[in-house]
Amino acid sequence: MVAQLPPQDLCWIFLALPYATTSGGLRGKACLVSWCPDALARATFKETVRVKTSSVLFGAALAKRATRDGAIRIEAQDLDDLGLESVLERVSRFERDAIDHSSLACLL
Repeated sequence: MVAQLPPQDLCWIFLALPYATTSGGLRGKACLVSWCPDALARATFKETVRVKTSSVLFGAALAKRATRDGAIRIEAQDLDDLGLESVLERVSRFERDAIDHSSLACLL
């Protein structure tokens, strides 16, 4: 997924992340990713600000619906924000048990 992100454009991705906990429970979490790269640039500063502002406004409408349905919102400005460890840290906030990292081999 990360390789497909446009370096100079906005993108919203809705994905299902399967994982297992250390107690053996199988879980899955829906995630809404809002991609607005820090390096985004347009011909003028004004146009760059307009595009980034539209990202916030449109993303807020999507996030409102998605989080109401139980999805986790992830705002990403660079690839580090979408690293597996970073995403799992966000997902595991809602788990009682730790995430079994050996169960994630199929995602890599």
